[in-house]
Amino acid sequence: MIRIPKSIHPCPIIDAISEIRFNPSTDPDAVYGVLFSAFRRNFSVTEKLPITQIPQEIRESDGSLFWQPHYRMKNDDFVIQIGPRVISVGVRNEYCGWNAFQSAISDVVDEFRKTEVAEEINRVSVRYVNFFQGDNIYENLRIKIQSTDEIGDLSHNSLNLQSELLGEDKQASKLTITNSAAVNRDGKSHRGSVIDIDVMDSSATLDDLKEKIERVHEKEKELFFSLLKQEFVDTLNPTY
Repeated sequence: MIRIPKSIHPCPIIDAISEIRFNPSTDPDAVYGVLFSAFRRNFSVTEKLPITQIPQEIRESDGSLFWQPHYRMKNDDFVIQIGPRVISVGVRNEYCGWNAFQSAISDVVDEFRKTEVAEEINRVSVRYVNFFQGDNIYENLRIKIQSTDEIGDLSHNSLNLQSELLGEDKQASKLTITNSAAVNRDGKSHRGSVIDIDVMDSSATLDDLKEKIERVHEKEKELFFSLLKQEFVDTLNPTY
């Protein structure tokens, strides 16, 4: 049985985002205007993203661009990104903890539903990016990486691991682990390791958005701590 802490310190989370993909009930080009009106009071800073410079025909036909946001709205603590078929909520500064993040997500979901821009939900997801400065994270994982004697231990070299894990009830997780990451913090570049987990659920509906987001968050946290050796977790000042 994996013991899952409520928190660890210092917190390794450098990015947290929850995303909702949907099929619009109106002209996709009209989605931003509707959502802008709904959120402009609490998210007053707005900017276009570079994707808006790409011709619409290419955005619609390129699978890597189809779900991308076109605009960003910000306040002091959180950022919303909006596209013709997507809305996401992210943390701007240091991670504020799940309770505060969940509250922000809940407020956005409530306003999003009121606009009725979504005909149906395509999927929801929660993604966390964790950074461990100076560590070769593979030394502290339950994962075993084997190779031939001629190659040697790959985990002692620069190693980028990517995997897609299928779960129950139309859940799936994208897992990326690297021991050679560079992260900019306070104007300085820091090297270390990253664990990037993106958990998604394609069974969500307009009526159960909050519940499904809560569920994928629980799955993300469970997967994160299941990767770490307990003796490593013990060095992270866990609170249970």
